[in-house]
Amino acid sequence: ALAKSFVDAGSVDYYAVSYVLAITKAKIMNGSPNPLEEGQKKVTYSFNPKANLSRADMAIIAYNIMSKLKKI
Repeated sequence: ALAKSFVDAGSVDYYAVSYVLAITKAKIMNGSPNPLEEGQKKVTYSFNPKANLSRADMAIIAYNIMSKLKKI
């Protein structure tokens, strides 16, 4: 199921797959859209599991969690 959502699903470590599925299903994290290639109609996403988390990314995650908890 993860491979349908992200083009780099193979980079996610085996122990983290269920967690990545849970946070994407809950719409807490969406991944990064990939640039459209010529002839491509549907946007693909990358999860970038090995990338560093920026402050801006963490702010979005915190906002999404607090929205789900109805704290905002």
